[in-house]
Amino acid sequence: MTVLERTVAKALTEIVIQLDLSDDDAITPEASMAVLNPVIALFQDLPGPKSAR
Repeated sequence: MTVLERTVAKALTEIVIQLDLSDDDAITPEASMAVLNPVIALFQDLPGPKSAR
C-alpha cells in the first residue's frame, strides 16, 4: 500500500467514525447515510482479495 493509499484510507476511516459517532443533533442519521451510501457502493464494487499462491 502506498503512502497516498494509506492516507486516503485513514482519512476515510476518520470520516466514517465521526459520522457514526456524531450526535443526532449534529448530523441526522439520514444526512450521514447520504454521505456514506456512495462510499459504500464504491467499496462494494471493489474486487475481492487475491488468493496467495
